Amino acid sequence: MIAIPITSETAEEALIDIKKANEKADVIELRLDFLCEVNESLLGELLQHCNKPVIVTFRGKNHGACVEQTERMFLLRKAIEYGAAFIDLDFDADKDFFEEFTHSK
Repeated sequence: MIAIPITSETAEEALIDIKKANEKADVIELRLDFLCEVNESLLGELLQHCNKPVIVTFRGKNHGACVEQTERMFLLRKAIEYGAAFIDLDFDADKDFFEEFTHSK
């Protein structure tokens, strides 16, 4: 199984890379933490263009992301609502978030 990460800094670049990844990957990892600007609308658009299962990864500011923790968690929740196959969590950094989802099942 091949997973291709999308590590683009702009939405335009991400869409180009997603198109390429759709041709080669079994799974696409959408690295939201690499984008200079990200919001709910852009997340939805990027996910719509992915024709493969998607892992959404959004590391925190301590890993170089540009957004606040609350916005990051909001967008990870939206990724789940929008149908992402997986979200990637840093277990130690995101304990409360992780527990929220494991207890809600």
